[in-house]
Amino acid sequence: MMPTNPAMAHWVLARIAEKNKDSAGAEREYRAEIEASHSGARAWLNLANFFRYARRLDDMEKAMKNLESCPLDFPESLMHAGDILLRTGRNTPMGIRFLRRYLEAPVEAGPAFKAREILGQLLERQGNRSGAAAEYRAALALAPTYLRAREDLKRVEH
Repeated sequence: MMPTNPAMAHWVLARIAEKNKDSAGAEREYRAEIEASHSGARAWLNLANFFRYARRLDDMEKAMKNLESCPLDFPESLMHAGDILLRTGRNTPMGIRFLRRYLEAPVEAGPAFKAREILGQLLERQGNRSGAAAEYRAALALAPTYLRAREDLKRVEH
């Protein structure tokens, strides 16, 4: 795999190192993936996710800052990054920026409804109930049976 897709090969090696509980080796391989991908968004997201599970949240956030300005080789990285920031309770404004940037680009209806719901949760965390409600409504417009968005909307409207 290394000759044809070096970034993917380094990702596989990083995952193997993680399974073998070799954190230093995994981090080295994730950084090699970043290098091989020419600093692509997917690679930065993979490193950030590694830091998340290693409970190195400051390092996770630094990786996210790099993701914010890197080449967007995988647009869904923005949605996943916003979700990670939501789940870890870190840097809500950055999470909102990721999701808005993701939604500005043409996206498929499936991922867009999820991105709208995550964005709504981040806005709600900031205390912006009306903005959150608007995002939950937008999610429901794309996926009328999306129960989570329906529950979120009900919560912010009452």
